[in-house]
Amino acid sequence: MSDSEGEGPKVETRGQIVQRHKKEVKALKAQTAKMGKKKKDEIAAMEAELQAKHAAELAAHDAGGAAEGGAEESSSERATQGIENLNIGTAEDQESAGTGEFKMSKAQKRRAAKQKAEADREAEIELEKSQMGDSDRLLEEQAMKALLSGSRLCMRDVKADGHCMYRSLAMQLEGDSDYLKLRALCAQHLSQHADQFAAFAEGCEDDEEGFAKYCEKVESSAMWGGQLELQALSAALRRCIKVYSVGMPLIQFGDEFAGAGGPLHLAYLKHYFGLGEHYNAVLGASEAEAEGDEQAGGGAEA
Repeated sequence: MSDSEGEGPKVETRGQIVQRHKKEVKALKAQTAKMGKKKKDEIAAMEAELQAKHAAELAAHDAGGAAEGGAEESSSERATQGIENLNIGTAEDQESAGTGEFKMSKAQKRRAAKQKAEADREAEIELEKSQMGDSDRLLEEQAMKALLSGSRLCMRDVKADGHCMYRSLAMQLEGDSDYLKLRALCAQHLSQHADQFAAFAEGCEDDEEGFAKYCEKVESSAMWGGQLELQALSAALRRCIKVYSVGMPLIQFGDEFAGAGGPLHLAYLKHYFGLGEHYNAVLGASEAEAEGDEQAGGGAEA
């Protein structure tokens, strides 16, 4: 066997990764320039996906380098710099760039800020994943599965993006339901029943304007949901919601709705990521099995 055959896969340096990223950005610019203004939402999604991919690759590389010799600059800072250096711009931006001018509308700035925040979070998650071994997370997951198995329930992983609670509930609802609709429903119920909820919203005690902004964040941001939002959703959906956690008693919201459509189940995990707590969906064994069969057949989203 030759020396070249015995070598493992070639490992890119950070500089090589950045150069490859620049080429990928250039290729995407060329692709989106042909798509036109009408597909700006599709373009924005493609840009965000590429930025998240690049951030994750830089974070994973930096984590490996830090483990071997350490670096003065933190991995998350370098990953963030990587995103800033790889600014893509929409088709409209490219048109204005052709005239030598660069102006972003307020909507474009909001989209760019949201995309960068999501990419930063993805980078942090990938960095933490790369640094975790047999951790508290693994031990907690094992204990949670054992806890649920006694009730013939199974935990289903949900994306850790700030929407996890809403995604986990939407997964269990019948009909045309998604996490964004649940966010809107939750915000509406909170706003309509401010006298019941405002005093318990962080930083909004006796502050009507502050609570109104809080409700806006519930609906239109990736702000993490907690007990306040679960109480509101239980009332709005008229469903009992049960929350399981390791080492803590079962928490129930909406006991009065226990007979209406069956309870919704959540698994609350304190050690899912160091970035914060996390909710996963909890399904009955038969539901989980049916969903697994559907995914294996290509009929469900990953």
